[in-house]
Amino acid sequence: MGGWNNATDERDDHRATLPTPGAPIKVLREYERLGFVYTFGRSAGNRRLFGDEALWCVQVVQCLRSLGLTLKEIQTLTVRYTERPSEPIEPLLYEQLTQALARIEARRASRRVATSVAWAPKACSASAARWSSQ
Repeated sequence: MGGWNNATDERDDHRATLPTPGAPIKVLREYERLGFVYTFGRSAGNRRLFGDEALWCVQVVQCLRSLGLTLKEIQTLTVRYTERPSEPIEPLLYEQLTQALARIEARRASRRVATSVAWAPKACSASAARWSSQ
């Protein structure tokens, strides 16, 4: 149950449109636009109706994002899977995860450089003070 059941009558209609924690309606709209989730249509009050599959899809997208994939990369996976469902998706996923890992490592390296540069002036000024006092 919860915010994702397919409403069959007006009484249940409000539950089918409420986002669950971690999936605000703005995210659902964006994921719908990108083709990650779909709706069952609209309620009498013109609200989008999402099924349990939408929650699963949101969780998968969030998991892939936490691994470093971009929305564009996830969209590429989605398109590939829907256009050629009989072909294995693992090689493409592996390639994208490898690229994501390289991006993460590059960011870490940049952060290390930025951190060392940020405190280098303090170290230089302390050394200069020591040398000038001798």
